[in-house]
Amino acid sequence: MKRNNIKKGFIWNMIGSTTNAFLSLFLMIIVTRSNGLNQAGIFTFAFSLSCLLQVIGIYSGRAYQVTERNDEIVDSDFIIHKVITCLIMLLVSFIYLGFHHYSLSKNLIILSLVIYKLLEAFSEVYYGIIQKNGNLYQVGISLFLKSVLSIFLFAVIDVFTNNLLLSIIIMIVIQVLVLVGYDIRNANKFLVKKKGEKSCLFLIMKSGASIFIVTLLTQYIINAPKYAIDSFSTNEVQTIYGIIAMPATIIILISQFLIYPFLTKLTNLLDQKKKREFHQLVFRILLSIFGIGVLAIIIAYLIGIPFLELVYGVSLSKNKIDLLIILSGASFYGMAYILSNAFIIMRNNFSQMIIFIVVSIFSYFISKYLVIKNSISGAALSYFVSMLLLLIFYFVYYIIKRKSEKNE
Repeated sequence: MKRNNIKKGFIWNMIGSTTNAFLSLFLMIIVTRSNGLNQAGIFTFAFSLSCLLQVIGIYSGRAYQVTERNDEIVDSDFIIHKVITCLIMLLVSFIYLGFHHYSLSKNLIILSLVIYKLLEAFSEVYYGIIQKNGNLYQVGISLFLKSVLSIFLFAVIDVFTNNLLLSIIIMIVIQVLVLVGYDIRNANKFLVKKKGEKSCLFLIMKSGASIFIVTLLTQYIINAPKYAIDSFSTNEVQTIYGIIAMPATIIILISQFLIYPFLTKLTNLLDQKKKREFHQLVFRILLSIFGIGVLAIIIAYLIGIPFLELVYGVSLSKNKIDLLIILSGASFYGMAYILSNAFIIMRNNFSQMIIFIVVSIFSYFISKYLVIKNSISGAALSYFVSMLLLLIFYFVYYIIKRKSEKNE
């Protein structure tokens, strides 16, 4: 791989990933200001639901595809696998809508966002082919183009027509155009097709199962309060919660960016049996996330509510404590995320799956109970408690693992 490509890949991947991560934030601002609280609430829920369903389409993710070393599995296997998972994603969305008696307009908004996220998930298989062949910068450019064009055209269409569905359809068109005109064309230069008759679809499904389950449950736990609000409260409440929960995504994003540069170093330390240095580095990263969380809470306490009111044009004076509670929960999740990556490097995926199953069940019941009892404050508290429980499980398990290492 050329040194210039590595540098370009790092820069463009950072730009593309960042713009894509902030897509929902900008769309939420546009919808809240242009369409009002009711429509914004529907959009907030629909976007969160589509992100949950997207995990089915992505399944084990690009990281698994890029790092796969089994010569029997080739690019065409991954493409066929992605077609199947995306179709399952679409089928599950129809089943979900069939069980919920939403209005036609809400069903169409949900379905259109699901299709948008489905195309995003399908793009990942081509991103994997491109990245594996040393052109990660093309992935970053693709993400950047899709995000910027989506935000710009969504804003133009929504402001002038006030039609939320039409605005989402425009984003779908952008996804298709960039996918066909840029992603597939770039990936086809490196595409390796199946030569034999043996199918590797089951092997891909089996190998990525634990990653898929953990990712799916992670997405559920983060958004459990939104699902409870959809069932037991109003679209207006959904909007307010979505606004005060938005800053939490920044802390989560920072925790992801913070761990990525250290993954290779942590892996090397473990391979070299330097376990003490490994755990010291993990601890320093945890302290960094804790410090960032404390700083975010202080800033939110001082200017958080006025800033959000200015950006979204919504009165939030009653939700200051809720904002601080959510940010505290996001800090807990950020620390749990660091420990999760440490366990992945240590190859403890099954134990993580058990932790997430337990916390997901807890989140399901606590979010319903607290939302019914205290609306937005209950949603914020359920988020906080779920993230705290997740961190406690991870921390206790981490301590147990360290003690067992010392006894070896």
